[in-house]
Amino acid sequence: MPVIDNPSVEQSHDLFKLPKSAQGVGLSKKIFRDLYKQYKNVGIETILVHANLNVGGYTWAKYGFTANEIEYSNILDWAAMRRKSGDINPEDYNDFSQWLIQYRDKDIPIYEIAYGREYGKELLKGSDWEGYIHFSNEKTKKIFEDYIAKEK
Repeated sequence: MPVIDNPSVEQSHDLFKLPKSAQGVGLSKKIFRDLYKQYKNVGIETILVHANLNVGGYTWAKYGFTANEIEYSNILDWAAMRRKSGDINPEDYNDFSQWLIQYRDKDIPIYEIAYGREYGKELLKGSDWEGYIHFSNEKTKKIFEDYIAKEK
């Protein structure tokens, strides 16, 4: 299969839903290992996602995705709601909002929250954001490749 030399080739994942019984067992990683091989074969450079539902906001962050800059207010509002509901404590909310402020008017490396903060999973569960991963970005490409290489 020929490689298409076009960095603008994109794949969108607006919905990737697994039944609860298939979650947490490595199935999505297996699917993405196979998809990634094909993406490389056809020259796909970017995957777009709409992270939402129960664990999508956390899961896509673990894959290495970056949230679009227009999601800044949405993500901050989501964090405030999680604090208000008691899902994250005020100290964690303050830590997150201080971290987030540096990304006002910039794309947000949301994967840093999934990997770098103990509260990351609780904060990102149920969140709703749109983002991307560019395979030309070596850092996020490595996060993605390392994550899908894990069996579970």
